[in-house]
Amino acid sequence: MRHLNRTFSCLISTIILIFFIIYLIYAFWTTTKFNFVFTGTPSLRFSYALSQPLTNKVNENNFQKNSLIVSFDQIDQDFDKFSFKFSGEDTLIFLHIQKTAGTTFERFLVRKLNISNPCICEEGQKRCDCEIIDNFGKKRIWLFSRYSTGWVDWACGLHADFTKLVVANCVDYYFKIKEGQSKNRFYLTTFIREPIDRFISEFSHVKRGARWKRVQHFCNNMSECLEFDLVKEVELDEFLSCPHNLAFNRQTRMLADLTLIGCDNLIFSDTPTSHFGRLMLESAKKNLQNKFAFFGIKERMNEIEMIGRNTRSNPVSILDKSLSKGRHEINISTFALLFAEMIKYSQNKVNTVQELQERLTDYGKFVGSRLLDLITLREKGYKKDVKLLHMLMFLKGPVWKNLFGLEADKLERSNEDPCKYFLIEKEPMVNTFISLPKDKGSLNCASFIAGIIEAFLAESNFPCRVTAHWHMGTAYMIEFEEQVITRENIINEMSK
Repeated sequence: MRHLNRTFSCLISTIILIFFIIYLIYAFWTTTKFNFVFTGTPSLRFSYALSQPLTNKVNENNFQKNSLIVSFDQIDQDFDKFSFKFSGEDTLIFLHIQKTAGTTFERFLVRKLNISNPCICEEGQKRCDCEIIDNFGKKRIWLFSRYSTGWVDWACGLHADFTKLVVANCVDYYFKIKEGQSKNRFYLTTFIREPIDRFISEFSHVKRGARWKRVQHFCNNMSECLEFDLVKEVELDEFLSCPHNLAFNRQTRMLADLTLIGCDNLIFSDTPTSHFGRLMLESAKKNLQNKFAFFGIKERMNEIEMIGRNTRSNPVSILDKSLSKGRHEINISTFALLFAEMIKYSQNKVNTVQELQERLTDYGKFVGSRLLDLITLREKGYKKDVKLLHMLMFLKGPVWKNLFGLEADKLERSNEDPCKYFLIEKEPMVNTFISLPKDKGSLNCASFIAGIIEAFLAESNFPCRVTAHWHMGTAYMIEFEEQVITRENIINEMSK
């Protein structure tokens, strides 16, 4: 009898061990299956990517068959059926893209959300308890985010993207381990930001020592751009020159299904990238439209409405709505950092102060040549003027206000040369950002603004040359070509 009991116990133990091994294999496969497919040669991955059409192939079956990724359109069309329920079956998933105000929004979710089942946050603790009791008396988590579940390195990891969260099925895997069962419905949400502001913010964050080394990339052989010991000393040109900098196009990449292009590495490969870029962009757009219940815009946080509000009687695709209202103004600190880095970059490319000012003027021309289009859109009833004085007054007033928020201080005409005018500004904004060494004391960074003026006037059919000089603050000397003055004289004669 003892022998039989011992045999039976061994048999049960063996069966349990086999089932445990099978489960481990399954769990490992669900989180890494896509890596197996694309660890071949770059040419094989490239062939796969080129074979993919410009469509989003994310399948609902990435989650369990009884799970549903609820979209905004579904909530909008049938609010009662698809609105978020605090029953334990629905879970809000926050996809945190770096430097998009995600931390602010996540703190709002756990600390200030006005709901019947708020998260419980204890003093000194980074994470909050966002659990509710379901109909069976079991604790269930309703929020999957940094300040509720944490980054969950063993499942999804730091700043998990759409491919990791949805395609690789890590969220469902997490809940099967944590709660012993899958969820019925998932509500994806994220925040996005104006790309240049976000990039500069990431650069500043990197200079403070951020690395995000625990991010689990779709392919785990991505090279490091910067040496850890030197990261705080990195300059903007070095940051920009890294051939595989993950800051480039980060938002599109994190919102796209990367299985469509085979691997993260293809983004930075030597093969043509236009097809990959289109695939990622189309995928990201379709995911925002069809897979997200809500997304916010950092620049419009005060206008953000909470998930699930039925605010429209006539559904309109969220991608057909304008992402901005009125004018978009760049943060002054962001502009200051960018301009200072541009000066540093330019200094390393020239030998004299004069060459540096000429380079700044060229950069300004790049802005000025596009300024006319912007002014035309912003100024209601704008008509291109043919009279020189009218154009100069327009430059001193509306144009300067659009650029710097106030009019220029003075506009004067030379008593000696009818082709010369002076636009005077006591304290140009760009000169407040730069501390000049003694050997470059004559440098006037307003040469950048001189380039803007020159290109704007040239695009408006008033060709000229503009230079910046130290006089009553800064004087922009505008030397018009003779044809401009001749045309002005003819117009004046005809109007008599």
